[in-house]
Amino acid sequence: PGKKVSPYIAWLRRSKPGVTLISPPPHHDIYSIEDLAQLIFDLHQVNPSAKVSVKLVSEVGIGTVAAGVAKANADVIQISGHDGGTGASPVSSIKHAGGP
Repeated sequence: PGKKVSPYIAWLRRSKPGVTLISPPPHHDIYSIEDLAQLIFDLHQVNPSAKVSVKLVSEVGIGTVAAGVAKANADVIQISGHDGGTGASPVSSIKHAGGP
């Protein structure tokens, strides 16, 4: 929602305060796990000490997608609720899901 786009967020996203933005922004060059793996590889090549984080939406089948992202060598996998934060996740996911 636009009300969440502060001047700082707008500056980071190259937008204007108060404008509704798609979050996260779509990546039109990623259509498969193989595409994602190539992007992660390229990012690691550019900066080997940087951590590559992938944000996923919590929904049915997330385990399969997360397994693919892990195999693509992401350093961090963040699983968020449908409204953009883990607080929006179903109570069952909050209580019974977590990192290894």
